[in-house]
Amino acid sequence: MARPLRIEYPGAFYHVMHRGNAGVDIFESEYLKKENDMNIELPLDKMSTSDKLSVMEKLWEDLCKDPDSIPSPAWHKNILEEREQEITEGKAKFYTLDAAKKKIKDQIE
Repeated sequence: MARPLRIEYPGAFYHVMHRGNAGVDIFESEYLKKENDMNIELPLDKMSTSDKLSVMEKLWEDLCKDPDSIPSPAWHKNILEEREQEITEGKAKFYTLDAAKKKIKDQIE
């Protein structure tokens, strides 16, 4: 089960991760495995942050066309079940976005 679509708003920044768990190939299709050095070159050093985010959003929009094709790893299911259990037991903590930002900022400073 793929994760639900995120809430989006203008000017937002999103965290995007790109890696294979346990060293597993991130390309599933045989074509991409053979063409693993497909070397899509982007002039990242010349792109603005806005340009880079735009490219990421276009990729995400394309991926979202078929969310069932995006596998959700077992560890993600486990974390969601643990969080649901915490909510059920009344142990979960919830923060407003502003409070969460402040908490993170305080931790990294």
